[in-house]
Amino acid sequence: MKIGFDAKRAFHNKTGLGNYSRSVIQSIADIDVDNKLHLITPTLNLENFNIQHDNINIVQAPFFSNKSYWRFKSVTKQLEKLKIDVYHGLSNEIPYGIKLKSVVTIHDLLFLKYPQFYNYIDRKIYYIKSKLACKQANQIIATSQQTKKDIINYFNISEHKIHVIYQTCQSEFIKHTNTQALDINIQQNIKDPFILYVGSIEERKNLIFLLQALKKINKEIKLICVGKKGRYYKKVCNFI
Repeated sequence: MKIGFDAKRAFHNKTGLGNYSRSVIQSIADIDVDNKLHLITPTLNLENFNIQHDNINIVQAPFFSNKSYWRFKSVTKQLEKLKIDVYHGLSNEIPYGIKLKSVVTIHDLLFLKYPQFYNYIDRKIYYIKSKLACKQANQIIATSQQTKKDIINYFNISEHKIHVIYQTCQSEFIKHTNTQALDINIQQNIKDPFILYVGSIEERKNLIFLLQALKKINKEIKLICVGKKGRYYKKVCNFI
């Protein structure tokens, strides 16, 4: 079988969508050695993802093409030439007019639920691409039960078409040992119990809500926050 993946995020995003894309591709490449995987990306950045398997082929946009349009529509011709059996859009979109069997992963529809955190143009683009993907795809993967409900609510999609498959966590967490935990505590000079928050410090992540919860618990629970500082960081500091 020939499987195509929208691999743009795998090569260009260092965090959320990139981590998800790399995890799915890497796992299938390791397990499914008999199938051919085609990684479709407008451009390449091997610093983020330099995967090397005999069953992997990387497909890039033609040099002089409009990269955004190629990913949105023109790539369908290339997929047909490659005789792809199934295509997986790993981040809320698949090519417009795709004729072969397809799956799309929808991570969330927060741009519809909380539009105040997104600019107008981005909201419109996300809406069009996500809705088209949900309508066109043969199957939809939602990364949470809430996302499944949102897809049904906003796009009027049959629940039978949507499958909830939670995201993986990286091997560092799976292979975690008590010794490693002890080392972290010593380095940070923090004793148990503590909560580790990982995510950019921006308003839509709602870190203040977590702080409010800790305040209500009224126990000595430490909080370690790891993430890039946005404008919301000042509000967090003021609340603390």
